[in-house]
Amino acid sequence: MNTTLDVLGKGTVKHEKTLFHIVNLIALNQKSLAQSVLNRLLDKLNTDECSSAVNYLVFARALAERISGSVAAKANLYLKTYDLPQIHLFNLLVRDVPVISAVSQLATNLLADACQKQDDITLIDVGIGTGRQVVDLLAKLGSHKIVPKRILVVGIEPSAWSLDLAKQNCEKAAAQIGIDIEFISICKAVEDLTEHEWDHLKQVCHNPTINASFALHHIKDIEGRNVRTLVLQRLRSLNPNLLVLSEPNVNHLEQDFLKRFCNCWHHFGIVFKLIDSLDISQCDKNALKACFFGREIIDILAVNENRTERHEDTSSWLHRLRNSGFKVTTPQPVYDLLNFSQVKLTLTSDYFSFDYDGEPIESVLVAAS
Repeated sequence: MNTTLDVLGKGTVKHEKTLFHIVNLIALNQKSLAQSVLNRLLDKLNTDECSSAVNYLVFARALAERISGSVAAKANLYLKTYDLPQIHLFNLLVRDVPVISAVSQLATNLLADACQKQDDITLIDVGIGTGRQVVDLLAKLGSHKIVPKRILVVGIEPSAWSLDLAKQNCEKAAAQIGIDIEFISICKAVEDLTEHEWDHLKQVCHNPTINASFALHHIKDIEGRNVRTLVLQRLRSLNPNLLVLSEPNVNHLEQDFLKRFCNCWHHFGIVFKLIDSLDISQCDKNALKACFFGREIIDILAVNENRTERHEDTSSWLHRLRNSGFKVTTPQPVYDLLNFSQVKLTLTSDYFSFDYDGEPIESVLVAAS
């Protein structure tokens, strides 16, 4: 049987080997021994001044959360020095992490290309958050010579606070460019919409443009059944002119813990490598790893059934789209004129891929009814 170390390739860093050893012990249900080894690793990492030590500490904390409350508390204490305000982290992420801004920019361009051909726009944003991407889209439309007359925005978002803010932000952005706006708030996760609510959307949404930016991997199972394809079928039933789907290209839906850890370690290893290349302070780099992505890693490696960061790789999303009746398209916008430092944008036969150091990180898929 291959160990995790065999799967990833022989490591040369001692911390890395120890971390993989702990993972294997957890997989073999030897939690007492795993806890003992993890305690020793945490103490070593806490005194290691190497800049890469935080990478291992972030993963060690996630493993501690899985096996022991007392060790998790210790790991969180060691990482407390990396805490920064969430608003600062969010600004860092949007402004300085090129793969995030690149995906958003491409998705906005694709949405704008579809919307600018219409006088009367219907936009459904699944997981609208605070409306940042819709605001960017409106600004993009406002920069064109011919501005659409009206836009209906349907914001689907489980957070009432975020949804209220999204409505305010979108209405303000629309007023600035002189577009009449109607905002429909649906304060639910998309998988929780009722038959009546889907029927209502069919009545008010005519050939909508749909945006789903880093949202569909949050769809939870219902009564033990994966309903992601069903949700896509529901969206397809609205007869959209375009669906823009942005997602990480990694499989964290994997049930096998060993395999899921390997996928997680590989994916965030690339992300951390990208962060290390940024022209920001070491303090900010550590905070992004520990306080933003670290929370995702904890969720991914958690033992409970209510994980939220259940990403699927791009091939899986393509399969779901096609099984839902969507036609995957590869439009030719001005993507080749977009300049993304450090991150390479590649158009494959089926999707847009954002890569760093030759490895895929995120994907943007485009489909139509």
